Amino acid sequence: MTRLDASQRDAAALSATPVRVIAGAGTGKTAVIAERFRRLVASGVDPASILVMTFTDRAAQEMRQRIEDLAGADAPAVGTVHSIALGWLRADGWRVGVPAGFRIVSGAERWILARELMWELGDAALVGDERPDDLVAPALQMLERLKQELVPLRRLDEWADSADDAERAALMHACVRLFRAYELECRKRGLLDFDDLLERSVAMLSSDPRLAEAYRHRFPHVLVDEYQDLNLAQERLVELVSFGGAPFVVGDDDQSIYRFRGASRASLERFLDRFPNARSVALGKNQRSSARIVAAAAALIGNNSERLAKELSATRSGRRVELWRCADRMDEAAAIAAEARRLAESGVSLAEIAVLCRTNAIATPVAAALASAGLPHVVVGGTGSTTGRRAATSSRCCACCATLATWWPRSG
Repeated sequence: MTRLDASQRDAAALSATPVRVIAGAGTGKTAVIAERFRRLVASGVDPASILVMTFTDRAAQEMRQRIEDLAGADAPAVGTVHSIALGWLRADGWRVGVPAGFRIVSGAERWILARELMWELGDAALVGDERPDDLVAPALQMLERLKQELVPLRRLDEWADSADDAERAALMHACVRLFRAYELECRKRGLLDFDDLLERSVAMLSSDPRLAEAYRHRFPHVLVDEYQDLNLAQERLVELVSFGGAPFVVGDDDQSIYRFRGASRASLERFLDRFPNARSVALGKNQRSSARIVAAAAALIGNNSERLAKELSATRSGRRVELWRCADRMDEAAAIAAEARRLAESGVSLAEIAVLCRTNAIATPVAAALASAGLPHVVVGGTGSTTGRRAATSSRCCACCATLATWWPRSG
């Protein structure tokens, strides 16, 4: 059994009501989900009837491993929302016109298809632009958002009809015609894009109550990780498969990494609207970081007046947090390299030094500065490579991470 603190045990406790867990950074949410799974299995629940939805392929793999190690049983229904939706559409998508042998269209192929259709239609609002091909990617992004938020094309058409700006209205109408042509061509070719997986799955379960009930019977226990990053289509899918049941969702609005596409605390608040009898539990004890780091982070994020209330704490001791003021990106990179050299000269192994960066753009000058300082290093998670033997780590983290290079801890 995993050693859990009181709030984690409270969150993982089995109950017949929906549960919303607000888990602060590093508070052991994965351990809580795994423990919840273990307790369900220990109570006699078939592991195959426990649906666990995560956000990325890597998270799904790690979650499955944690669950299986803890529960001592297979966890066959762990996956990303997209992969789960894909499987459901393979089996039952024919009910909403999706062939079982559909193929996913993405990347360059999708862009080329949209571009060809745009030129075939010849709408002046699109092809009359100075650089019409530059409009393809933004148009596809608009289509993604419409599907993610379950907005039908007729709504965009209606909005264009009521717009005061004639040029903007013409552009929107042209986009609607392009989107309809795109969807028709995808149907002809048996293609779905990634957002179709969600939109079509929602349509499938919404339009067939008996099928939705069959999935609820198949998965009476639904556990969802990173709920704050779900868009409306993903939320709706969770609601449809867990309606009348006791879904268990975990999230933290402070860590939402998809706000650019609509993810926010609203997801966690809407859960209470959809499941008014839900129980809320907050996890605030950080298991990873020192008390000083947690206090500094809490002081910063506490300025967000729109966040969900949670008290963050930690018991581990650690070095004080320092804020470096650097003139620009190059100055920052040089300061990091100088600090790494100082640590190395003091006897610290290069293999024990890591630089966490939010984007590749930040990691690139850091790696160059390390190379200029003669410090062997390896870039993890980025693209491309540099020459030379590498031992210290310069790591590109996902957008939810802070640029920790500016919070480099020192003794004192």
